[in-house]
Amino acid sequence: MDWALDWALAADESGTRAENGAANAFEPDPTYTWWGPDDWLVVDQHPRGFARLIDAMVRDSVPEGDPRLTLNTVVNNINWGSKGVTVTTNDGRTFSGKHAIVTVSYGVLQNNHEALFTPHLPSKQVDDLMDNGVFMAPLTHVLVQFPSVWWDDSLPAWLGTNTGGEAGSGNLTNIFNMNHVSYMPGSQTLLSFFGDPQATEYGELNEDELKALYVERLRAQHPDKEIPYPSAAWLKNWVNDPLFYGAYVNYAPGVSWKTTWKKPLKANKEKIVQFAGEAACDCMDGYTHGAMYSGIQAAANYVYQIGKGPKPSDDDSLSLCDKR
Repeated sequence: MDWALDWALAADESGTRAENGAANAFEPDPTYTWWGPDDWLVVDQHPRGFARLIDAMVRDSVPEGDPRLTLNTVVNNINWGSKGVTVTTNDGRTFSGKHAIVTVSYGVLQNNHEALFTPHLPSKQVDDLMDNGVFMAPLTHVLVQFPSVWWDDSLPAWLGTNTGGEAGSGNLTNIFNMNHVSYMPGSQTLLSFFGDPQATEYGELNEDELKALYVERLRAQHPDKEIPYPSAAWLKNWVNDPLFYGAYVNYAPGVSWKTTWKKPLKANKEKIVQFAGEAACDCMDGYTHGAMYSGIQAAANYVYQIGKGPKPSDDDSLSLCDKR
C-alpha cells in the first residue's frame, strides 16, 4: 500500500520520490483549470508521430522543405551583444540575426551554459539556474512487447509492487495495457515507467538487458502467472540524453519561484536573447502546450519591441505563461 501511494504522489508526475518533491508543486494545475479534467492517450502510429502537431501548426508559415529551417544541427555557441546574435553550430556554420529565442531544455542550460553563451550569463541568473530547487525530472517510459497476452486484457491499466523493493515507479509499479480494446488491440505490448533512481541506472540498458529486467520484475509481481519472455523492448533514455538531461522540470522542497534564470539578455536596454520552452512557462511547465505558449510570448515580446505588435502583457493570448 505504501509503495502504491508513493507512486500516486510522485511517479505519475515526474518519477521523483515523494520525499524529494515540493508539496506546493501539487497546487491546482492551470492546464486542467482552463481546458478541463481529461487526459487523452495518443496512439496514432503515423511515422511522424507527435511531430504531426508541429506540422499542422506551421503548415501555412513553414512549408515542408523550407530552407529557412535547419534540423539535426547542434548549436555550440550563442554570441550576443548590441549588434545582435551569431549562432555557431557543431559543423562550423554560423547564423546571424538581431534577436534569438533559445528553447533548449533546462537540463542543457544547467550543463552547458558556460560554453553556450558569449558573454556568459549574468551571475545572478547562473546562481538561480543552478541552485533554485528546479531540476529535470527523470521519468522514463518503457514499452515491452510479448509473444502472447498473459494478463487480464479487460484491464486498461493496473498498479503492482514487489516485496522488499524500492518504492515508486522505479519498480515498474504502473502498467498500461496497450493491447486494450481502447488503445492498440493486437499490439501485445505493455507500457510502464522508470523513475528515480532507476531511470538513470537503467537508462543505458540494451534491449536484451531491458527484457530480462522487465520480465524478472513482472514475474515477481505475478507469481501465479506463466509470463513468456518478451519479444521486443524499448525505452527512451531522457536522463542521459545530452539534448535533454531529463524529461521536463520538477521542483525540490524549498524551491524558489523567482525564475531569474529566464530573464532576457539585454544590450542597450533591448532584449537580444529570450528563453522559451516548457521550463520557461511558469504555469504550464512540463507540457508541450507550455512550450508552445512560451514561444508565442517570446515572439510577441520581440514584435512589440520592434514596434510591430501589441504589448504582450495587455493581451492574455500573448502572455498566457504569466497567468494563474
